[in-house]
Amino acid sequence: MKRFEAGGVTAWGTADEQNFISLFAEEAKLSLTNSDAGLLRYKEYMGNYRTGNATVDVFSVEAKGKRYIAEIHTMAEQREHLLPVFVNMLKDLQHMEKKAPIVPGVFVQIPDVGNSAEHKQVLQEVMDCLEAIASKNKEQFSATMSSSTTAERLLSFVENSSTYHFYELTLMGIPFKDEKWAGFQVDYYLMDDEGYIADRGFTIVLLPNKQGEWKIEDID
Repeated sequence: MKRFEAGGVTAWGTADEQNFISLFAEEAKLSLTNSDAGLLRYKEYMGNYRTGNATVDVFSVEAKGKRYIAEIHTMAEQREHLLPVFVNMLKDLQHMEKKAPIVPGVFVQIPDVGNSAEHKQVLQEVMDCLEAIASKNKEQFSATMSSSTTAERLLSFVENSSTYHFYELTLMGIPFKDEKWAGFQVDYYLMDDEGYIADRGFTIVLLPNKQGEWKIEDID
């Protein structure tokens, strides 16, 4: 999928720009004379219309309290394969907008993990990891991981052009409930290289190694 301009608005779709989703902040007056039986189960579905060789399915969706019209353009030969993909993309719709550039870094209130040396070591691993992501420090990031394999699998968090601003860190548990792992919820702003900002979050999961040190096993 790529992002491009279609009809004066931003669209997300295939490399040939023939199949895509586009969003409109305000509802337009549309003549929806047809519908797709398979999409009628979605309350957001409004119907479809034809333009050239493409079918355009129209949805009314809400994100962050704002109402949008989403249009899915599919060509006949790709429709069966791509329509379910685009519908799933709509299900995961996130609100993104251009604002003033965010400041990279870790700006969280440190959660209370108690006075245990073990708990403090867990917290330090998490803080080191977040600082490494914000500063794109591959070596520091890898040092917090449970293995080189884990580090390689999660390296995309530092090997990218996005800016991370971590603003909240929540302790889930050391360990988490009756499980063997420790966990933290992390909330952050992410700015891509085009200046779009999204409010996101992930969970950091840690496990103890043979030496009794807790290391990061996953970020999800």
